Amino acid sequence: MRALAGRRALVTGASGGLGWYIALELARAGVDLAISGRNRSQLDRLGKEVALLGRAVQRFPADLTSPGAAEDLAGRIEETLGPLDILVNNAGIEVASSFHDYSLAELDAIVTLDLLAPLRLTHRLLLRMLPGGRPRGECLLPRE
Repeated sequence: MRALAGRRALVTGASGGLGWYIALELARAGVDLAISGRNRSQLDRLGKEVALLGRAVQRFPADLTSPGAAEDLAGRIEETLGPLDILVNNAGIEVASSFHDYSLAELDAIVTLDLLAPLRLTHRLLLRMLPGGRPRGECLLPRE
């Protein structure tokens, strides 16, 4: 992981679960971090742990199930930090229930957080992450 030293990453879902551990491992590898999640106190706690590892860390509380939240988060990060090197789309919802027991609100939240938020963050941040701001390949799908 030495090749990661000096890079800058965003980890979503960092206020708990795997995101917490991913953020710490990236920090141990020398990565400066933008961390995002819904739980502000947990983000503060994680931020202190990352700082103890000698890495720069910025907290960006966000609820990516809210309309426009992914775009807002990307904009705040770009304004504050500039382009990123690494994007870890880790935020997600796990509902412990049978599918037929999900409410429509739970289904909407799952699709928004687990699918749409990562797509929107990647769409907004990717071009600035690529060398020269350009994709390396060509789009094979016809555009209308």
